[in-house]
This record gives sequence, structure tokens and C-alpha cells, in this order.
Amino acid sequence: MNTTGNQGAIALAICAAFAWGIGAHLIRQGLHHLDAQRGSAISIISTTLCLCVVVSLTGLPSGLWCQGLIAFAVAGLVHPVLSRFLAFEANRRVGATISNTFDSTSPLFAAVLAIIILGEVLTTGIVIGTLMTILGVTFICWQPVKPKSIMRIAVYLAIGAAFVRAIGVIAGKFGLNSLPSPIVGALVTFTVSAIVALIIARVQKKTIWRHLGSVGTWW
Repeated sequence: MNTTGNQGAIALAICAAFAWGIGAHLIRQGLHHLDAQRGSAISIISTTLCLCVVVSLTGLPSGLWCQGLIAFAVAGLVHPVLSRFLAFEANRRVGATISNTFDSTSPLFAAVLAIIILGEVLTTGIVIGTLMTILGVTFICWQPVKPKSIMRIAVYLAIGAAFVRAIGVIAGKFGLNSLPSPIVGALVTFTVSAIVALIIARVQKKTIWRHLGSVGTWW
């Protein structure tokens, strides 16, 4: 990839991180009114609807490849349906700042999986970034801001969310190799996750539509 492409990728990644950070604080507000499962389901459904609007405005790319669609659909079985629930629950227990710090270990898992599965090269930047991430997480663990039992559970939840998200990233990469359309890939992934979230809610007899008018839903 050329220098311009690298700079563009970095800019997109920074924008994604910025949006994720803002979203975490909005989620925190919503969790004052809804539980993590309902909140994550509503979040996934709303994102799916937004993606439908974007795709309807931009149009579908020509020559859709079935292999890519399958990869995106498989990714949707675990991410974001599982990763968002885990992240939301961690957010509810210890707040957006701490949960997002542990959740930021996702690039660490993604880098390791990319090296093992995709054969990507381990670079100095990846090593330094990994070490900085581990040091940051260790520092947070030493801060007595929450009871140890709550912190321990929240850490497991947040790191679990990060790991599941990393799996989704790798599956998404396989999809993009066959179908280089991020917006279509995101739509397929979120649509599958939305269906899974609704099925789980149905099995557990948890109502979602009844809460659509609540304050938590709008957050």
C-alpha cells in the first residue's frame, strides 16, 4: 500500500476509535434505563437500519461474491451480537472509561490472529503498540476505583468483548478479500446479528419493542 493509502487507513482508524469512544458514553446513559441485552439488541438494530439507508443511497456494488457474503454472515453470528452485549455489560458495571480501556485490547487479539491466520508480518510498531496496551491495562488494574470482584468480572467481560470483536475483524477481512465493499459487509454482518439478537430475546421471552419509546432506547 502506498503512503497516501496508509495515511487514509490511519485516518479512518482514528475516526473509528473516536466514534467508538463517544458511543461508549452514550451507551452508559442508555444503560441507566435498559439492561445490557436489550440495549445491545436495540443498538444493533438501529445500526442495521442506518446501514440500509446508506446502501440504498449509494447502491450495491456490481458482481457480489457469495464467498464474501458468507464470511460476513458468519462474522455476524458472534460480532457484534455477542461482543456488544459483553461490552455493554462491562460498561454498566464499571463505566465507559475503564471498560473501554480493557476493550481496547481488541487490536492486540486482532494482530495475533492476523499473524497466525492471515500470515501478516509482525512489525516493530505492532510490538510497541502491544506492549503499550498491556502496560496501560495493567495500570488500570492497579487502581482501586472499584471493588475487586466487580473489576474482575468487568475485565473478563470487556476482554471477552475485545476477543470476539477481533474474531469478527478477521472474518471480515476474509469477506473483504472476496467482496471489497465495507458498507455491504457491515450491512450483512449487522443484519445477521440483529436477527440473532431478536431470536435470543424471543427464546428468553424478553420484550424489546415495548421499550422502544423509553429514554434508554434514544440514547
